[in-house]
Amino acid sequence: MTTVYDFRGTAWADPATQGQTGAVGDKQTGHGTNAASYYSSSDCKHHCTTQQGTGPKGNPGHTGHTGNENNPGLTGKAGKAGTLSIGDIKGDTQIYIGGGQGQKGGKGGTGGPGSAGGPPGSTASGCNNNAGNGAQGEGGKGGDGGPGGKGGPSDYCAIYFSNPGGYNVQVIADPSPGGDPGDPGDPGQGTGNLGPGGPGTKGDDGPAASYDVYNN
Repeated sequence: MTTVYDFRGTAWADPATQGQTGAVGDKQTGHGTNAASYYSSSDCKHHCTTQQGTGPKGNPGHTGHTGNENNPGLTGKAGKAGTLSIGDIKGDTQIYIGGGQGQKGGKGGTGGPGSAGGPPGSTASGCNNNAGNGAQGEGGKGGDGGPGGKGGPSDYCAIYFSNPGGYNVQVIADPSPGGDPGDPGDPGQGTGNLGPGGPGTKGDDGPAASYDVYNN
């Protein structure tokens, strides 16, 4: 069984802040077709020539904001550095050093709700006059995920141990990984929607730690 020592920076528990919700769609200023009719003296009735039209559909909601308002997640936490004393090696051993992973990007903001539909057209005598308001507009597109944070700093380590048994000791000093991309934002509410946002971008990797090993 291999013994593992992990001196890397700890990961962030939560992603960066989610983007703000998009604004409600612009107000629908239109209206349905106005009814029209004429009065006939021959039968003393109104005759409808144009029925009242249903109001137009509302406007789509606005796109959600990019995760963390397009700011990257936090830089990864620094790992332990300086003198690292392991003591006696009692079996095959792996020693990990370096900075922690950058913070995951924020989720994109939810798209804004579609605006209310417009009113029906005006009424006219002799027409049905039963049209209603238009449907709510489409929900806005979700915002894109935010960028992940940069990998954490990786400072020099001097690693001391005693290995009288001659076991295999491996020091792993990879570049500290950048944070994962933020998740796409959800679309807004409405009559249909414009779809989710896109994922964010991965954060830049940090440097690998430099080190020396001292086998006493």
